[in-house]
Amino acid sequence: MSVERFTQRIPQKTFWRWALWGLVLFYGVLMTLRTLSRGTDFLVFYEVARRFWHGVRPYDIETYGNLVFKYPPWILPAFLPFSFMSPFFAKLTWGVLQAVSLGFVVRKLERDYQVRAPYQIVGLVLFFGVIGLQGMLGQVSLPMLALVLMARPLRSRMRTVLLLGWVLSAKIFSVFPLLYVFRKRKDRLKWFFYSSVLFFTLSLPIYFRSYDRGYAWMKREWIQACFSGVENKSRGLVEFTNREAQGLPSLFFRNFHLNQDSRGVVIWLAVFSFFGVGLFWSWLSKKTDEKTRWLGWLALMPVVQPLGWMHFFIFAYPLSVFTLQNARSSKRIRFQVVVVVMLSCIAVFTEKTLGHSLGGFLEAWSIKSLGVIGLVVLGSRIRNVQG
Repeated sequence: MSVERFTQRIPQKTFWRWALWGLVLFYGVLMTLRTLSRGTDFLVFYEVARRFWHGVRPYDIETYGNLVFKYPPWILPAFLPFSFMSPFFAKLTWGVLQAVSLGFVVRKLERDYQVRAPYQIVGLVLFFGVIGLQGMLGQVSLPMLALVLMARPLRSRMRTVLLLGWVLSAKIFSVFPLLYVFRKRKDRLKWFFYSSVLFFTLSLPIYFRSYDRGYAWMKREWIQACFSGVENKSRGLVEFTNREAQGLPSLFFRNFHLNQDSRGVVIWLAVFSFFGVGLFWSWLSKKTDEKTRWLGWLALMPVVQPLGWMHFFIFAYPLSVFTLQNARSSKRIRFQVVVVVMLSCIAVFTEKTLGHSLGGFLEAWSIKSLGVIGLVVLGSRIRNVQG
């Protein structure tokens, strides 16, 4: 039987869904194998959790150097179960978890956002490098995205919104989308109270075991850990000007020669980006539908990060495929072309793909962040045109 006759016997919708889930399976296996062979960031989480039971403080930069735990104390319990596994099985479990997270994200977009298979296939192909980094690093980005998409930010019950707040507090500035949730939910004070109780409870293991109820000691070491990569020069410096740091603050550090050794400059620039982008999207998205508005908040999250690493731009994937489909539905060629260009800026255009001259120039101007900003602008316009 020829390929043409075979494909004619399969409904087109079924064919594209098979192709989509075949691609998801391929990515899942790839991420798992890469996590097993490397998974460098996950090993930091694993080692910190394993040593926690032996009394080693998670935020001790004298022990861990720059590869120290930088997450808030209420996040550590999520990694403690891995400490009872061997390194091989811990990495294998984390790799499978990332693969399942990707499948969940694809299914959620298919079911709740009605994004059809062909558009997700295009998105997954373009995001090959971003997704591949998840496995190489063993990062938390994909599981975070999967958990975030579980919630309908303005309609979910309290326990789901508590989970949303906990997940988005993992990287401090990743709380960015919560600006929208906090402003719009009527039960915001109740949510804030319950979140405080949850964070306090989950912080007790570090508080009691690692710091002997010394809150000031814990806070001081946590702050030192957060800045260790940019201040602890004797153990290797992580520059804000690193080409892989694609957030908006890095654009200013690279091109306006700001003092990245100053905590004050770093904090003020991060806060300016955080609230500046938040106000921009709040104003721009006033007339858009709720789905576009929420996915826009998620997509812009890596843009405001002080160190917006490339892997974190996986949060732009949902808006990317959602906007791509909307552009196709609008039947305006210019919208479709510009969306593909913006997706390429986010996921394809790098120094490795375009060479040092052009790719390096684009990365110096945080091309991924500019691509996301262009995408949210276009997404809001397309929905307005359709409306």
